[in-house]
Amino acid sequence: MPIYQELGDGQYYLNTGTWVDHNTDSPEAARTFAVITTGKKDTTALYSYGEDGTIKDVSALFSKKAE
Repeated sequence: MPIYQELGDGQYYLNTGTWVDHNTDSPEAARTFAVITTGKKDTTALYSYGEDGTIKDVSALFSKKAE
């Protein structure tokens, strides 16, 4: 299962989960990948490839608060 967790101080924990076409336990977690962009402003996000070829930001679906 993917995890997108903000740890504070600009740090994140990203787990892309599993890279499979059909995840029967969690269909919304299939074919996920992370994008990390660095520069003047660093950004992170989790995305999923759709069956129709679209790409969807799924960060909010798997967002967790730091414990």
